[in-house]
Amino acid sequence: MAINPVPLVSLANCEDEPIHRPGAIQPHGALIALDAEGRVLSRSANLMATIGLDVLPGSTPDGELLGGDVLALIAEGLASSDHWANSVESVLLGRLFDVVAHRHLQILYLEFEPRRTASGSFSQFALYAQRIISQMQNRHDIDALLSRVTQEIRNMTGYDRVMAYRFRPDLSGEVIAEAHREDLESYLGQRYPASDIPAQARLLYILNPIRLIADVTYAPAPLIPSLDPRTGQPFDLSFSTLRSVSPIHCEYLTNMGVRASMSVSIVVGGKLWGLFSCHHMSPKTMAHPLRMSFQVISQVCSA
Repeated sequence: MAINPVPLVSLANCEDEPIHRPGAIQPHGALIALDAEGRVLSRSANLMATIGLDVLPGSTPDGELLGGDVLALIAEGLASSDHWANSVESVLLGRLFDVVAHRHLQILYLEFEPRRTASGSFSQFALYAQRIISQMQNRHDIDALLSRVTQEIRNMTGYDRVMAYRFRPDLSGEVIAEAHREDLESYLGQRYPASDIPAQARLLYILNPIRLIADVTYAPAPLIPSLDPRTGQPFDLSFSTLRSVSPIHCEYLTNMGVRASMSVSIVVGGKLWGLFSCHHMSPKTMAHPLRMSFQVISQVCSA
């Protein structure tokens, strides 16, 4: 089956890069896209390798293979409207997965992320988040608050470096808090021009506050087909957790010696106030429950 080529991206055209419609995902998980009747529109090329089964465009996913939890998630999503999102833990062919679903532009997306049983549960990470939030409530100075939160996030996640950015009125950014591995140089106080984050990326930071890159050297897993067969348009992955990211951004991280990253937006009054940014010098992923705990911490910090 033909796969539409993805246009090359360079520093000259990255402002116009359609980063919400990359036609591919990161390969540490797999994706299925369903229409409003539950029929498959597309799936990622690594679906079989990731979950051990495949689905064909135009078919309805096999309920016996996916299991009752995933079927219930699909039914809930199909009965909902846009902006719905939910997730379940499910065992598929003997392996544990976080199945993260959302509905956008009348398409239901299911994302399957393998999870090690030792990586923790929602309840465990909720306790982490509760501890951090209780500490945050006793701090009213922004710099002291963010300094404490960055240290706690590093303790919770194990990333080599955690930073808190604050954006200025001219959209430039400054690192105002940091916790890092002792042998790494400090970025505290460094400032970055507004051009480091293109306008379309800033919008996605608000729409979808969590961005994870498990390994910047990854080879994208393309969607097959890459275009919605009903419209001929690329799939909008704005709210996808696995969305493939800009190769320019991956190159930027590589030049910093970073192999994996995670960021969570700090949104105040509907505007991007800042970011918590995590860097790791080797490949690293974060289970969905931990990402959700991280997001709750960011939301409380925003408040």
